[in-house]
Amino acid sequence: MSRTPKIQVVWFKRDLRIVDHEPLRCAVAEGPVVALHVFEPTLWNAPTADARHLQFLRESLNDLENDLASIGIPLTFRTGEVTDVFASLHTELSIDTVWAHEETTDLNGYRRDVDVRRWANENGVSFVEHKGRGVVRRLDDRDGWSKKWQIYMDRPVQPPPTEAMAASVTQQSPPSASALGLAASTCTSPQVGGRRAALEVLSSFLDHRGEPYVKAMSSPVTAFDHSSRLSPHLAYGSLSARECYQASRNRREEIGEWTERGSWLKSLRAFETRLRWRDHFTQKLEDQPSLETQAMHPMFEAIRPDFNEDRFGALVAGRTGFPMVDACMRATTATG
Repeated sequence: MSRTPKIQVVWFKRDLRIVDHEPLRCAVAEGPVVALHVFEPTLWNAPTADARHLQFLRESLNDLENDLASIGIPLTFRTGEVTDVFASLHTELSIDTVWAHEETTDLNGYRRDVDVRRWANENGVSFVEHKGRGVVRRLDDRDGWSKKWQIYMDRPVQPPPTEAMAASVTQQSPPSASALGLAASTCTSPQVGGRRAALEVLSSFLDHRGEPYVKAMSSPVTAFDHSSRLSPHLAYGSLSARECYQASRNRREEIGEWTERGSWLKSLRAFETRLRWRDHFTQKLEDQPSLETQAMHPMFEAIRPDFNEDRFGALVAGRTGFPMVDACMRATTATG
């Protein structure tokens, strides 16, 4: 009598890579794998979502799909609320474990994760989350946080699995922007998504663009060329922050041997510091989710009692009359 395979689902959210991906490595070791990305209507209908995000995401998913195919796993797409998707897959396959990275998200994402854990408990499915960045869950206080962050960042970057067994599952196509209720993007020259673009951006920053970073990042005139331009790639996980941190540290050690160093060492240290800040400020939201809807200090709650639609519209359109503000807002509209 053949044994029923233990189906492992790797839930790809904002960790769209196979390098430095502990959930994927663990799932591959346990049994046949479904690599899953879900287009969630609740998240895409939020006011913070835009078609430019979907475009960047689709480009990132294209690279992930190719990388997963290289180790023998197709990328499976579903559209719907995650618990409904898991319920359908569980009926089709009988899921043993769902693997994912921990995420600190807005309240929509937080509630979604609570629902997933509840669904898993009610249906006898294991839900296992791994750290994906330097944020620490369930901290009593932040004493020692920096040391914990450093320990995590110093751990070796995990290589991808070399091969895997894929579970057989019904495939679906990704939805269009209009199907998700998204208006057309206003970006005329957006950044390109995907791991290959991310590696090129990181390489160009560490090879030549980054030398004046410590000063150039402060002005929008120079920051276009000399800031890292890695924020969207870190946000969607086509690179891990640990990869970026260790690549910068290695480059700094290499440059330390040069006679003529320019501003490189200061700039790379400043970049590594900002990778730490990225997790530090996310840690604040992890520790105090109410920051999304309430001021950190209650005396600021009434600082803007009335919302002025006309003034807000002028800010978004870059028509405030303040040249620096307007230039920055128009650049954001054009480039994302």
